[in-house]
Amino acid sequence: MNQELLHLIEQISREKGVEKSVVIDAVLSAVLSASRKRFGTVDNINARLDEVTGAITLFSLKTVRDEDDIVDDSLEISLEEAQDICSDATIGSVIEVQHDIDDFGRIASDRETSYNPEGA
Repeated sequence: MNQELLHLIEQISREKGVEKSVVIDAVLSAVLSASRKRFGTVDNINARLDEVTGAITLFSLKTVRDEDDIVDDSLEISLEEAQDICSDATIGSVIEVQHDIDDFGRIASDRETSYNPEGA
């Protein structure tokens, strides 16, 4: 699927005469829209596309805090949890927490398959 996505992005870019980056931004916007349905409206969720592998990564940046100092779970993570993700994490550091997108991949897939380059 990942290579198919890269091929589709190339095809749309070429046929519609738009920059590849514009198409990638649209794909990532669709992924973020799907993530809001899955995770709710969380401002610090981001997505990126690896243009070599076609892998899409959904992630949040979280600041490492002492467990007792955490005020907002969407922005902060305990030191113990952070060290499970990144062994070098320390209090005050910011780490990238990846989210699983497999359970809402169908939403984005439906949008991909609705594109018809022939216009029919």
